[in-house]
Amino acid sequence: MSSGRKGNREPGGPAPPPFCSHLGMDMFSLLSSWLPSCPSLAWGSNLVDSLLQGLVGACAVSVLCGLMKIYLYIQCLNDPERQKEKEAIRQQWGLLDQLHLLVLTGTFMVMGSRVAALVVLEFSLRAVSSILSLDKGGHSSQLYLLCQYSLGCGISCSLSYLQEEAAHRTWNLLLSVGLATLLTVYVWRLARHVFAMYELHCKEHYCGVCLFLLTAWHGIPRLLCNTLKVTFLVADLAAVALINRDFLTTSEAVRFWTPLTICYTLLVIYMQEEQRQNPTEQMAFQTVFVRMGGLLILLMTVGRWMDIVNILVSLVGELWCLVRAGVLLEVCRKQVTMLSDKVEKRMASSVFITLASPGRDLYAKAEAGPQKAPFLPYKNQLPKEAGTPGGPLPSLTTEGTNPGARATTSTAQEIRACPAEAMKKQYHAECFTCRTCQHALVGQHYYQKDGRPLCVACYQNTLEKCAMCQALILTQIVRAMGNSYHPECFTCAACARAIGDETFALDDSNQVYCLDDFYRKFASVCGACGKPIIPSEGMDLYKIECMGRNFHEDCYRCERCHILLSPEPTEEGCYPLGSRLLCKFCHIQQTKTPALLNP
Repeated sequence: MSSGRKGNREPGGPAPPPFCSHLGMDMFSLLSSWLPSCPSLAWGSNLVDSLLQGLVGACAVSVLCGLMKIYLYIQCLNDPERQKEKEAIRQQWGLLDQLHLLVLTGTFMVMGSRVAALVVLEFSLRAVSSILSLDKGGHSSQLYLLCQYSLGCGISCSLSYLQEEAAHRTWNLLLSVGLATLLTVYVWRLARHVFAMYELHCKEHYCGVCLFLLTAWHGIPRLLCNTLKVTFLVADLAAVALINRDFLTTSEAVRFWTPLTICYTLLVIYMQEEQRQNPTEQMAFQTVFVRMGGLLILLMTVGRWMDIVNILVSLVGELWCLVRAGVLLEVCRKQVTMLSDKVEKRMASSVFITLASPGRDLYAKAEAGPQKAPFLPYKNQLPKEAGTPGGPLPSLTTEGTNPGARATTSTAQEIRACPAEAMKKQYHAECFTCRTCQHALVGQHYYQKDGRPLCVACYQNTLEKCAMCQALILTQIVRAMGNSYHPECFTCAACARAIGDETFALDDSNQVYCLDDFYRKFASVCGACGKPIIPSEGMDLYKIECMGRNFHEDCYRCERCHILLSPEPTEEGCYPLGSRLLCKFCHIQQTKTPALLNP
């Protein structure tokens, strides 16, 4: 009997699995049986899968933070005014990277599936709102740093969804952990190398890695942007699938998704507006509490009280990410502040020169036009000569654009008189002159053109005159028909409205008209419908002339059968009879039957 033949396969029975596969399955089954089960975990059926998926998500966050460190460090290094921020990034303790990885791994491992999926969906909505409402530059850098916790949740959600019912789920996750760990270690080593050697190697052209970053560091945000787009697209699909699968009935799903779409839209708009008006570190932490409160309200609609613990875990994880990235976020905020404080400088602006003591950091203020000069002391009333500073004097060179322009150098000459400060440079009072007429400019208004100071008279000689009023054009200029005009002088001859950069038309006497008045005054009238023949905006329109009359293309029809006629001399063209427009068929019919000429 077969029962007495243990270990032997019956004829025709299935073959036993390979020994290695059977051994691997038994090993992980035995390990899973030793570990406690927790049905509220998001990732897999045991702690091994949960740990592996959480570790992959934590590695993704670490890679994102490492690349942002490298990008912001090189950006601050290239700006002389941001050296303190560069040193703050460099002095971050490297051991915290490993601690950051461990904390995030534990957070992603124990967090619930619905909370993680909602974090992903909420950030996707917030990111779209940020892209539509915020400017680029520093704001986009902040968005990369604020998405790190959501990125980890998205990676874990995607792995959980893609590995469902996989035959070798644990082996696949182990392979993912290996690749993620390898990438994380490489980014850590690259960051340490950049902090230690980049400043030297990029100048000496010594290291190939630093030379590559020298030419490609500005492409890091674009690389991160494209990667995050794909990652969050997959994560959003996985999050929606996990949430829908977790509900018992359709009514629960409707009761959940309806407040989600309405409340989250309003919540995100409110948070983005507040953060744009008050971009501080405190506001970032307040945003986290508001978002987690919204998650709590949404999850309580389906009566799962266990989710409250998961929300608290998620709150701790995201706050930890913000604290860890505090230095980088502060660098991004300062960058936004610097960009917002910059104003456009006019190339031809009137600047007043002031006298200042040596070494004083004083900048000339740009004005929109000439202003009244204040009282200045005479030469014999200037302060006494200042003592020579105790260090090497600064070197100042100016490239002369005229043969008569005087170069102002002070490497071997001590500046003893009060220097004149202009264009962020210092000059001797006798050296700061007009580059055309050599007239002294100290205490006078001057204009800067192509980096050269000019007096008012010489500057006005370079300006164009308006072809209408013959006055100098000091601000904006309109060029048309080979002439130059003031914007207020280039107007329509009919309505006197300023045309600006709009399309205009000319009559036979070269008078300028806006298009509306030109068509109203000169457009031909259709002989069929009686309306003016005016082209639509952005479209061409052809006028058909026949027998001394003008027609729209659509109005050029046979007056008897109303078929559309061709403007070309073909069989489908016009065959006039008397004063009427006829097609060929109607022309033949009416010539045979004269009574039809007046139907």
